[in-house]
Amino acid sequence: MKIAFISPYKELKNLVDETSREIGIDVDVFIGTFKDGASIAKKLEKEGYNIIISRGATFYNIQEVVNIPVINCDITSFDIIYALSAAVKYSNKIGLIIYEKVAFNESEISKALGIDLIYKTSYKNFSEAKKLVEEAKKGGAEVIIGGITSVNYAEKIGLEGILIKNSSETINHVLNKAKEMIMATRKEMIEKERLSHILKFSHEGII
Repeated sequence: MKIAFISPYKELKNLVDETSREIGIDVDVFIGTFKDGASIAKKLEKEGYNIIISRGATFYNIQEVVNIPVINCDITSFDIIYALSAAVKYSNKIGLIIYEKVAFNESEISKALGIDLIYKTSYKNFSEAKKLVEEAKKGGAEVIIGGITSVNYAEKIGLEGILIKNSSETINHVLNKAKEMIMATRKEMIEKERLSHILKFSHEGII
């Protein structure tokens, strides 16, 4: 069983390493974003990895270039709210940049936290992420919440940046999901092989 996790930043890599040790699931973790992450994934597929996990736009880039299963380490509405609670310490004018739309009530959250939320989505590469950050800034955002690329660019152009982080519970879930998928695939292959033998012996008149 070979599981790879392609992380867009080092802190997430460390969390995956720690969580995998705690739950006893072997996983090799690599760092890469967008097309770089996809290039790593293509190499890992050739090396015999059974499944790859990633997150955000990097997940979608990987999914387009490999034939093995790819799991998305999704961010949740709780991850976003946690980041928002950190962002309000800097300003109530916040830009939320996400690779794909996440189901949460932005108007209710804005009212509850007393913030002016500028919600921008979606992107699959650096240029698209950069454009969304710039649009949020033009809309008055002083803090940007998002993935590592959006946050780094926001800080580069003079804004505060808050990274949306995955929780250890989310990592635990996706690692166990990967393990279950591999085990199910192996079980299916064994069953197909068993049926193949039965059919072969049947044709030979043994049963």
